[in-house]
Amino acid sequence: GRTALCLSGGGALAMYHFGVIKVLLQEGLLPQVISGTSGGSIVAAFISMFPEEELLKTIRPDLSSRHGVRWFPPVWKMVINFVQNSVLMSSENFAETTRAYFGDVTFAEAFVISKRAVSIQISVGSGHGFVLNHFTAPQVVIRTAVNASCALPGLMRPFELLAKDEKTGELIAFHPPGVSSFDGTITADIPAARLTELFNCNNFIVSQVNPHVNFVLHLAEEGQGRRLSRAARSNDRRAAVIKLLRVAKYLLLNIKYGVQKLLEVDLLNLRMVRTLQGILVQDFRGHITVLPQLQFRDYLRVLRHPNDDEMARFIRNGEAATWPHVEAIRLTMAAE
Repeated sequence: GRTALCLSGGGALAMYHFGVIKVLLQEGLLPQVISGTSGGSIVAAFISMFPEEELLKTIRPDLSSRHGVRWFPPVWKMVINFVQNSVLMSSENFAETTRAYFGDVTFAEAFVISKRAVSIQISVGSGHGFVLNHFTAPQVVIRTAVNASCALPGLMRPFELLAKDEKTGELIAFHPPGVSSFDGTITADIPAARLTELFNCNNFIVSQVNPHVNFVLHLAEEGQGRRLSRAARSNDRRAAVIKLLRVAKYLLLNIKYGVQKLLEVDLLNLRMVRTLQGILVQDFRGHITVLPQLQFRDYLRVLRHPNDDEMARFIRNGEAATWPHVEAIRLTMAAE
């Protein structure tokens, strides 16, 4: 089977993915199949806009400033927008940003450019997930898929997907009237099952920067002793944290099992419960999981537009998190 690279959500922290991409490009290891969800969809869409020989030189610290638009407004504007509209960000302003970066390129057109199967995960009004790519939705305009995938409830209002008419080039609605699309993380941050169906992928490299998930997975690695020195393992305080983590993991598994069973017998069928179930039950890891080391300040900047210095740090730290996995990735892709 093939190898897929899956880029998680994480708001502004998704910019860490660019460091991962940079290392894989330098080593000739960037998979042909790539997916992005929520913030990761921005990076996936960016990859789809360039042929491989041009992609590496475009990953620079000016990524977030080169078009003179912002991914996130200042905090004070978010507060005003929330008071006025019950969401933190203006959907119209976000759509202007994606238009500046991605134009009206469709998935089919992007595949011709990049020669990569780039997929973007969204959720639709029914609460089901949908993977968009050159195979399932060739005429869908990529920027509208990014809009939808990033539209976390409370952050932005849902978006309408647009497709390009093959004959006239006019942009038209992709879904029937009344169907809206929103954040793909709710249904599948890592759409492994669908990528397996579409592209015969059975190896998954995941770059995971969702703040809550990244934190838990780092603790899990420490609990397994991968990141602890002998001195740290002997520390009583650290040992207590590890024990608490194991208990929390056990409880989480039982909650997931219970919710899954209740849904199977249709005792819980509210949309909100299904949404929570989707977030709770899904697996956020891959066969190889790259976990950039988040700093405390990152948790305060999830919804902050990064400047050039912050972008340089994101790229640098994303690279640092990737290098320890390079040989494992090389072996995985050699087996394709």
